[in-house]
Amino acid sequence: MLKLAARFVLMVAALALLACDTKPQQATPPPGGPPPPPSTSAPPPPPPPPSATPTATAAAATQVIRYVPPKPDATTTQDGSCFARSAALSWREDTYRCSVGNGISDPCFALADGTLVCDANPTRADAKPFILRPAGPLPTEPRNAAQLEAGKTNGWLVKLADGTVCGFLTGATAGFDGLRINYGCTDRTSILGDITPGTIWTARVVTGSVGPSGFTPATDQVKPIATVYQ
Repeated sequence: MLKLAARFVLMVAALALLACDTKPQQATPPPGGPPPPPSTSAPPPPPPPPSATPTATAAAATQVIRYVPPKPDATTTQDGSCFARSAALSWREDTYRCSVGNGISDPCFALADGTLVCDANPTRADAKPFILRPAGPLPTEPRNAAQLEAGKTNGWLVKLADGTVCGFLTGATAGFDGLRINYGCTDRTSILGDITPGTIWTARVVTGSVGPSGFTPATDQVKPIATVYQ
């Protein structure tokens, strides 16, 4: 009887061990933890594009310069004569229209010490100013009201904001739209009429051709001025 009881206990223990072995084994997570579940949200929007770089900047205020040339070396002295007040700077009392041989220089500047300087040009590094020794006295006719008024809306030289330099034309020129072509420019354009003063001075710049019926414009636009030399 005792032997049967012992056998029964052993059978129960064996069955218990068998039941433990048949339980499903849990999966071992991979190193570093379980992988994240797949995302169901929409991807983030792309970053906005950088703001566009401006293609042009506002023009700076125009410089208005009352030009006085430096005194050249005495070795540049040439003999000549001055026969009128300057036509290019008609509003100034210290400028003249002079000649050496067949050449005309306008303006020639009378410095404070009486020296007369011709062919000065602040816009050109290759300018060759010289001292003029006039054969006689300088012209003394007074400026009229129209000449003095011209200085308010004109310059002797004009430098546009794009670097183009324009000089006042003292001879006969064409006209258009009731205005005289007042300036010839280094890029073969012209300035029609007077320039317009303001914080930023402007010029009406034209191109075109002159025919039997007068000046015919090809382009006509207003441009800002960087510097006015008076």
